[in-house]
Amino acid sequence: MNQFIANQTKARVVRLLGGAALSMLFVLLASTTSWGQESQVPVGSVPPAFTDLAGKLGVTPYAFNKWNDAVALTKINAEVNTLQPMVADGTASAAQVLKYAYYSNVTNDVTKYSIGLEYSMLSQLRRTHAQIKSTLPTTQLAAIYNGLVNIL
Repeated sequence: MNQFIANQTKARVVRLLGGAALSMLFVLLASTTSWGQESQVPVGSVPPAFTDLAGKLGVTPYAFNKWNDAVALTKINAEVNTLQPMVADGTASAAQVLKYAYYSNVTNDVTKYSIGLEYSMLSQLRRTHAQIKSTLPTTQLAAIYNGLVNIL
């Protein structure tokens, strides 16, 4: 009889702890979701991450939706199409090869992964430079970025 009561008590405790653990999981998930909501950046302002990354690159950051993506992508693709023959036949300079790869990667980010144009422009600069193992000095990355800003 004592064993029966002990087993029932143990089962109740396990159910109670399981329910409490599940409740805590829901509370944790709900609170992490709300934390993300608190850090929204006001429309038209530059997110802190953009400012930090731009500072490291020595360029000016731009707020989300500075440019119309459809119009910007048309202009970027026109530049990619201009550079493509030179890259294909090997007559492109190191700067032109980097520009071609950078512009292509930015276009890919925006169209395939829905990454903001303004963020992709910053994040792809160093990534593309490293990816293609460009011989162009990193000090010239700002000129590549500013060239893209100018065509937009």
